[in-house]
Amino acid sequence: MFNLYNKVIKVIICILILINGLVFSLSLSLKDNDELKIYFFDIGQGDSIFVETPSRKQILIDSGPSTRVVQKLGKVMPFFDHSIDTLILTHTDKDHIGGMPEVLNRFKVRSILDTGIICITSICDEYNKAVGNELSHGAVRVLTHTGQRWDFGDGVFLTILSPFEKLDQVEVSKPNETSVVVRLDYAGRSVLFTGDIGGQTEEKLVLADIKLKSDILKVPHHGSKYSSSDIFLKSIDPDYAVISVAAKNSYGHPTKEALERLANSGATLYRTDEDGDILLHINSKGKLWLEKNKI
Repeated sequence: MFNLYNKVIKVIICILILINGLVFSLSLSLKDNDELKIYFFDIGQGDSIFVETPSRKQILIDSGPSTRVVQKLGKVMPFFDHSIDTLILTHTDKDHIGGMPEVLNRFKVRSILDTGIICITSICDEYNKAVGNELSHGAVRVLTHTGQRWDFGDGVFLTILSPFEKLDQVEVSKPNETSVVVRLDYAGRSVLFTGDIGGQTEEKLVLADIKLKSDILKVPHHGSKYSSSDIFLKSIDPDYAVISVAAKNSYGHPTKEALERLANSGATLYRTDEDGDILLHINSKGKLWLEKNKI
């Protein structure tokens, strides 16, 4: 009888310790701080970027080629969190949209930003169906074009720099060139997300009367030789550049030409194929630093 009593006491103590740990973790995860975090997921040949603002607003830019993004999100989001504030699809290539249907099915998304271009692939059908389901449950869909701006209420601002025209239900021959280009500003620092734009859109951005100067550049199109032109990099003048790319891919990304131009720009280069998941921190005083293999 005494042994049974001891076992019961031990079980109760273990349960109390577990509850205390869960409460402590919950309090930490809910506690506001002054830091912006941006994860560049090592997602294979594709893009997926997760942003957490100081007030815990969450933004997902692209999803990579597969449902692997859900595993990544599970490692950086609290276990009890099943919602994402803002989802941005830069364009409809599979290496950016592939995991979106699963993300939309798994998480409650409040705002969905995309261009609305015509896409007739099976993955686009799945995406549009999942978007429709979210809209029926209160989500808002925004068709993106230059000049739109969002204030997240904690010092973080998002600005759409491209596309320059409205593309809802427009059939395009080069989806890459219609990629949503987004600048994020916080504490005097800027991060430029460029999707898969090439030289054509880079030139438009340089010639437009908009701010391109950014501290961090998400390198366009995984380091394609047709992107990251000298004039574009000069306009941005980044301190750091991040390439999202698979270690083995059939495109030869990142190309020698792009790497040489990035080296000439003076930017410190990070690559998901070599550095794994990359975490960018920016605090309220504008201090920034990057870490490798952070998931």
